Amino acid sequence: MDRPTVQQRCRRWAAKRLPVAVFFCAALGVLPASAMASGGDLWTYGASGATDTGQTMAPGTSPSITGLSGGGYEVADQGANGDLWTYGSDGSGDTGVAMMTGTSPSIAAIAGHYEVAYQAPDGYLWEYGYGGTGDTGAGMMAGTSPSLVSLTGGGEIAFQANTGDLWEYGSVTNGAVNTGEGMLAHTSPSIAGSEGSYIEITIQANDGELWDYGYGGTGNVGDAMAAGTDPSIAILPGSGVTAFQGSTGDLWQYNGGGSSDTGETMASGTSPMVAAQASGSYEIAFQASNGDLSEYDSDGNASNTGQTMTSGTGPSIAALSGGGYEIAYQAAPSPAQPVVTTPVTVTVPTPTPTPGSHPGKPSERRLKVRISIAWTWSHSRSRLGRMRVSDLPARGAVAISCRGRGCPRHTLHAGKHELAHLLNSVRGTVYRAGDRIYVTVSAPGYRSERAVFTIRDGALPAVKLLS
Repeated sequence: MDRPTVQQRCRRWAAKRLPVAVFFCAALGVLPASAMASGGDLWTYGASGATDTGQTMAPGTSPSITGLSGGGYEVADQGANGDLWTYGSDGSGDTGVAMMTGTSPSIAAIAGHYEVAYQAPDGYLWEYGYGGTGDTGAGMMAGTSPSLVSLTGGGEIAFQANTGDLWEYGSVTNGAVNTGEGMLAHTSPSIAGSEGSYIEITIQANDGELWDYGYGGTGNVGDAMAAGTDPSIAILPGSGVTAFQGSTGDLWQYNGGGSSDTGETMASGTSPMVAAQASGSYEIAFQASNGDLSEYDSDGNASNTGQTMTSGTGPSIAALSGGGYEIAYQAAPSPAQPVVTTPVTVTVPTPTPTPGSHPGKPSERRLKVRISIAWTWSHSRSRLGRMRVSDLPARGAVAISCRGRGCPRHTLHAGKHELAHLLNSVRGTVYRAGDRIYVTVSAPGYRSERAVFTIRDGALPAVKLLS
């Protein structure tokens, strides 16, 4: 027999006129993560399958992943709060440094740890990592992202400067250097290198075609790219391989032997990422035209992972020291559905005095308070929406506390006059599966009422009246 829903229970209780003092009736609905915390969650995909990291990303941004020399990997991304976040073997969490809205970071393994290049809110290229945080003093083109590669002597960064030209910054150039190569506005370059100072950079030039720049010289590959997309390059023994979305919308690859159309159709406006092993094999990750994360390898094999990505974003792939690859991507949020609010009004009969008590004695009175809460959720996270409290006595109070890893530290408490401020302050709070939120309503001369909301993975939080 199916269990009754929260709405069905509320209606049954109301029909029976039960003396339940406080009703907590949630506003039901499933919204995309953009309505919950601005973007989809950061996910990883590899030999162990797909994993939700629980970190919500900023909309329209893509993560960057690197393999670490000691094993494992590290991911950098722009979190929903606009800060640079990391996830992986060398630490996870909010770094506390802010990024330019709509841009993505680039991460590389350096000195046994990692380094991240990103565009800060001031429009300049910044670095973050084992060596600390610093402003390079180089201005970037708005809406673009840098690319970072690890070399023997340190790191080198390629980026589109605010002049529109391709610039380099790092240990090879010993500072910022203008290459003089004009890039298509608002696109980003890709840089790769090998031991020593050998580097190669690929860009979408201002003529809309794929260009190659490096110590082997500069050249126009001659392949037209999909407007506004970025190429990706990886170094192979004796050569390199570049993956890009061609003007046809297909995934293309380019190496010393020329260009070829893989026949795999990509999602419009997205960019692929390629990574290579020392053996010479390589793997390309991309968002297919159906929105799924897909792979294409050096043997010409294509596969769909079945994992749906947020539209307009690209994946990042890294070769691992122990073999194999790991992919990071922004997963698509749950399909949007309308929010349905179901407030319930319950008539509470006047309680009958018990023997020995005075009629109307305050201690026998029950509260007739109604509380409604709107929830949205995506995967393991639930966001508290609008919370309303009605029929609270003049001297009544509401307290909200929480237990669990996603909980705020302090208990919130407010009387009727401060209640609006309290309810506004908790709106938008994001909780994780397993968290328990306790709401207590009290007033002098009334019996206190308490309920608990238990956050669940991919479902409406469960509600239970405790008193």
